[in-house]
Amino acid sequence: MTKYNQTFKQQVVDFYFQHDESLSLTCRTFTVSKRTLRYWIAQYQHSGIKGLAVLHTKRTYTPEFKYHVIQTIQNRDMTADQACLQFGIANSGAISQWL
Repeated sequence: MTKYNQTFKQQVVDFYFQHDESLSLTCRTFTVSKRTLRYWIAQYQHSGIKGLAVLHTKRTYTPEFKYHVIQTIQNRDMTADQACLQFGIANSGAISQWL
């Protein structure tokens, strides 16, 4: 089971935009970390409500895909979070394990 469902994520992101984009206020109100909130906001801005969907299937990635992601990160000076958004990877921790 996931820690946060899509409805909760949407509620938090909506609150953030309705309260002058106050990261601190939103994090205090909903007891989420700034890193988590920043990621949800980025997901929402990149993919809309679909970006906040909870993924229930464990994905496996081919070695070629992993290599492509790592090369893209290095060549474009991207963060793991940015690569997650670009490649549809649910968690930046997966990318960290590949490095």
